[in-house]
Amino acid sequence: MKKSIIFSLVLVALCTTSCTSKYEEVPNYQRIGSPTGAPAVIFYDQVENYHLTTYSTPSNLLAHFQDQGDPEYGVIVFDFQQGLSSLTTNGGDYKLARILTGGNLYLVGIDHDDVVNDQLPTDGDDSYVVGFGSETSVPVRVFKYLYPELGEASLDLVSGADQIPGIMSTKKNGGEYVDYVIAAEPSLTNALTNVVEDPSDYHVVATLKDLWAQATELAPVIPQAGLFVSQTYYNRYPEYYEDFFAQLEESIDVVINDPALVRDTMNNYPEELADTIGVGGDIVYKVQTKASNGEPNGLAVVSAQESESLDFTTFLTTLGIDDDFSHYLMF
Repeated sequence: MKKSIIFSLVLVALCTTSCTSKYEEVPNYQRIGSPTGAPAVIFYDQVENYHLTTYSTPSNLLAHFQDQGDPEYGVIVFDFQQGLSSLTTNGGDYKLARILTGGNLYLVGIDHDDVVNDQLPTDGDDSYVVGFGSETSVPVRVFKYLYPELGEASLDLVSGADQIPGIMSTKKNGGEYVDYVIAAEPSLTNALTNVVEDPSDYHVVATLKDLWAQATELAPVIPQAGLFVSQTYYNRYPEYYEDFFAQLEESIDVVINDPALVRDTMNNYPEELADTIGVGGDIVYKVQTKASNGEPNGLAVVSAQESESLDFTTFLTTLGIDDDFSHYLMF
């Protein structure tokens, strides 16, 4: 028995060392840092070559915007508004090249199955909502814009979308019963499929991008994840980044239009890489063919055509953000 345990520990140590060394062999300019979830799915084909590093707590990635010298990542994927604000306030080597996702946010009722006139069905501040991110992140800003009647004390935040399924499972946060959660795909579908005991206790009562369109008369798009590129590496390796952007658009097209290929690729990851994206290939396929609101492309991945017409400046102004981010826009 002891020999078996020792042998298992040796295997784990060897795998850990091997995986670490493979990541370290990738040049920094080819490395991609991204939160788990929807943004990471876009780079489903960059997992087995160890180019993609993911973070279940996105805030741990934020400090890399200020990397000195040769940055650790050639590309950082992050909440676009927080990334731009960090660069404007603190400086940095990165510029925003593209919006990757456009609104995969849902308000989910726990033992509540409707909303009344787009308002929370309980009495204003008596509703307890748990979201994810920080006070300045896009999901939280949009939710507060749409539900201004909700008191500050009634909204609590966890660090990442990956923590929402656990709250849905227990129906509690810090021992207090939760009325609603702000959830994002694909973690929402993962929760309803693999985590909660009885999915019928949970109801998507609002698709936030649709409420946003109704409230603002803007397009039903909530810009979320942005692609930030190191200008040091972009100028040093222009041919690499020309190929990178071409490959990115091909990958995005596959994620939107051929989710079966994404599923099959993810389901064939070696065991040590299986958790890189944060959910499995079957969940991604389910979300992309029919999300929680019944529509395809539940990850709200932004196509090349949508990216060209996306007006995130008006989006920010509507939220009351008038900062000049032009210095940190790449194109």
